[in-house]
Amino acid sequence: MAASKPNSIIVQEYKPSKPVRQPSVSNSERHNPVDNPSAYDIDESFSAILASFNIFTKLRQKQGESVDDINVEDINTHFLNDIGLKEDLSNVKKQGEDDKSFMHFLVKVPQKLLGRITLVDWAMKYYLNLYLCGLGDGDSILYVLSSKCNAARNTVPFRLFVDRYPKQVLDILRQTQGLGKLLSTIIPCIRTSDVPELIPFFGETPEKPKPTITEMVFWAERANSNRTECFAASAWRGSCFALVQGHCNSSQPVSKTKRQPPEEPGKYKDEQGRTPLHRAAKYCDCDEDQRKAQFNFVQRLLAWCPTALAVTDSYGRSPYLYRIDESPKDSKNSSNDTIAFLLKDEIMHLVDRDHVLTLLYGRTVTTQSLAVPKSRESEREIHLDLRELQNPESSSERLLTFIRALDFEDILQYVRIPQYPFRLTHPSGDETKLEKNESGRRDFESIFEVLKDKGVRKIHKLIVDDDDACLHQDEVIERLNRFEIEDFQWMKMDMSSSVLMHAVPGARTLRLFSSGNHSVLRDWSSTEGLSKMSMLEEMYVKIYRKTEPQKRTEGYARDFIGRMVNNCPQIRSIEISLEPLKLKHHEEWTNTTFLATTNKWIKTMEDFVRMMGRIQPSKQSVSNRIKVAVLDDGIDWTFAHEIICSGRSFYADKSSFFNGQYAWYSSSTGHGTLMAALMQKICPNIDFLIVRLDQTMSKDSVFAPTPELAAIRWATQMGVDIISMSWTIPGDFLALDQAVIDAQNAGILLFGSASDQGAYADKPYMAKLIKGGQGPVICIGGAREAGYGDIKALSEAEFFFPGQIDGITDSLPPMKSDFSGSTGSSVATALAVGFAALIMLLVDMLPFEDISTNWNLTTLEKYRKRLRDPNKIRVIFRDLLPQPDQNRGTEQRNAVIINVKKHFRLEKLRRSQNYPTQKEGKRAPRSYKTS
Repeated sequence: MAASKPNSIIVQEYKPSKPVRQPSVSNSERHNPVDNPSAYDIDESFSAILASFNIFTKLRQKQGESVDDINVEDINTHFLNDIGLKEDLSNVKKQGEDDKSFMHFLVKVPQKLLGRITLVDWAMKYYLNLYLCGLGDGDSILYVLSSKCNAARNTVPFRLFVDRYPKQVLDILRQTQGLGKLLSTIIPCIRTSDVPELIPFFGETPEKPKPTITEMVFWAERANSNRTECFAASAWRGSCFALVQGHCNSSQPVSKTKRQPPEEPGKYKDEQGRTPLHRAAKYCDCDEDQRKAQFNFVQRLLAWCPTALAVTDSYGRSPYLYRIDESPKDSKNSSNDTIAFLLKDEIMHLVDRDHVLTLLYGRTVTTQSLAVPKSRESEREIHLDLRELQNPESSSERLLTFIRALDFEDILQYVRIPQYPFRLTHPSGDETKLEKNESGRRDFESIFEVLKDKGVRKIHKLIVDDDDACLHQDEVIERLNRFEIEDFQWMKMDMSSSVLMHAVPGARTLRLFSSGNHSVLRDWSSTEGLSKMSMLEEMYVKIYRKTEPQKRTEGYARDFIGRMVNNCPQIRSIEISLEPLKLKHHEEWTNTTFLATTNKWIKTMEDFVRMMGRIQPSKQSVSNRIKVAVLDDGIDWTFAHEIICSGRSFYADKSSFFNGQYAWYSSSTGHGTLMAALMQKICPNIDFLIVRLDQTMSKDSVFAPTPELAAIRWATQMGVDIISMSWTIPGDFLALDQAVIDAQNAGILLFGSASDQGAYADKPYMAKLIKGGQGPVICIGGAREAGYGDIKALSEAEFFFPGQIDGITDSLPPMKSDFSGSTGSSVATALAVGFAALIMLLVDMLPFEDISTNWNLTTLEKYRKRLRDPNKIRVIFRDLLPQPDQNRGTEQRNAVIINVKKHFRLEKLRRSQNYPTQKEGKRAPRSYKTS
């Protein structure tokens, strides 16, 4: 009930000097009931006043009045006429111990608040600032009330208080020093409720503040000049418009206003490490209206403190992952969860891709700790980059089949498509010729169809490099409206504003290409043009001048800027660059394939692998697949399509105008593809985890193994059996040492390559990890045709395997570099990894029924675990080595490869299993079991 106008009764106003906790006082002062009443004194006074209030309300009810009809003036008159309340009323305006006040006692029993609400009205009116007690350490009346409501699981009293006293609630929020603690407590009470009373508080830091001056810039490349001339137009909203000309570097960024949100309260953590955003985003089983209210509240909280998005709780969970984990266990994914989608969308805007994946899936690769829980959701692709996937031998259907096999998030950071990602095939045989009834290309449409079928809903940045000689039809571009696209770039000259509005109506950034056509520029900047795109904030326009002179084109640019400023009030920045006209050409294809002659070692292993493919694993097998992480330069998608693999890239695209990432399913040189192909030839039952590394030097020529460190940690968390590192690096790296040790402790077998550069005083990194034959990494060197180790690797390698690839009978996958005839430890390391995986796989093929000992699945698991111990593998390798040749030098005497022909007796196996011998030729296969 709204209070009526107060009468002439004196208002007692409590005014603390500042809303903080009072300093400590002596015992004599504390027990003075007049100056510093204790909490007990206030409690006694509260009980007396409450008893008098109850007597008064009962009398009024006997007279036929309801509680709501009683006004605060009558209550105050009653209290002043009650002689026994004189001392108690004097205590109302004071604070006791621990900032306890009369108001605290009023709200500490939420279920009785409705019956006492008129008494709260009286206290609010006649003791104006009493509600501000306890702000010093966050123990305000708002905190007490919300804590009690949470404990009772009844939020109705809290909502009643917020609805009735919005001004007082905002005052408490603004002046509380322990704001984070308070927010974490009140959020469970209001997260599913529409609380317009709190919007002013969270709205005090606007989500996107508009600058008073909008900077508009365009760049003009001058002919016969080494500098770029910058024209900056600073446009005030109003009648003033100025154009300033100067000189600057073309790479200089346009200055933008950045807001500084209040971070500390929003990043406060409770006893479980949860921030207010965690509490607000928690999954609640509620109706549609409540879900909308919770969505609005999370959105408001994100705008108020966006950095809270990256804060994790005590279990390593971001607010997004916390919501996913708290959702019903039968929930397959978060695609229909608007709050999870909102949080994921904000995470995808972060620059650091590794951090993005950590926040999405809860696996960290940048810290020392590995005790991070796995998410219920497996890692998915967060971008699609087809730049390096061009292959002249691949049809569109083959590439699309590969893309369909990838698992995408419903939000992608970016999609990048080159001019011709696959071979175009037409009935005429001409790869670029169109059908007679067509006037433009449509081949990219199939890529977007696949993405839509894979559940992609939003693309933050789209970059498409169309071909001027044969452009895509407008209809293909307009069909992009199936996705939400924020940043749009399609290399097509003079695209009409109508097409843009249909294709990307919600775009925030447009990157357009112009021929300098004045009509098109005026179409873009008209009131019926791009101004209709209400979300548009930034524009980047490249003008490739064709017909008009430089000066006239600059005039068109000035006119375009002025019209955009006047007709598009939401625009924040425009950047225009005048580029020299360049004729585009198709990118060259590389097609390097090679066949190799036979080598006895590899030939023997290939024959054994073919025969092993006929053998079925034991019914009690732990697993008939070996999981191997290949840390290299990626893998070509055409080969990835033929094997079982997944992956992740740690190779950042530093040269791009945006923060991109090279895809794991592309190989810089083909080296990673070669390594995986060699392993598969020795052991076909490998599930590959492909990790693409960035092995470039820093600007000061210092090697920093950050990608390797992160890659090893990630592979460890993914639970692989073997990590292959066919590379070597100089120096000592303590953090990398720890990552390697953690991987070994997790039961992972690690292989590394010896250096092929000869002996050095300071051994390369992999050789240092041998540690006298007891280290965590087994270092492998390459052997020459004769079967002895390469002299350059003798001082470093523990074991030697063939170092050539010209012994492979079948053709290797196409690669960008020709490795035929090369000798190296990396080839040997791949073969060693395949050989170790083969040994693990053979354990699964042991016939249980033929073993008389107590052999069971538990024994098998233990044996498989022992095979991931590097020292056990060392023992096996040494046992398989032939006797040293006394006629050779001391170093080369032990640098020999394993005699696989001796241990894998293929002719005997062929005869015993009715398999055709080399002389008999092929024979129809039939099932059998090993002995």
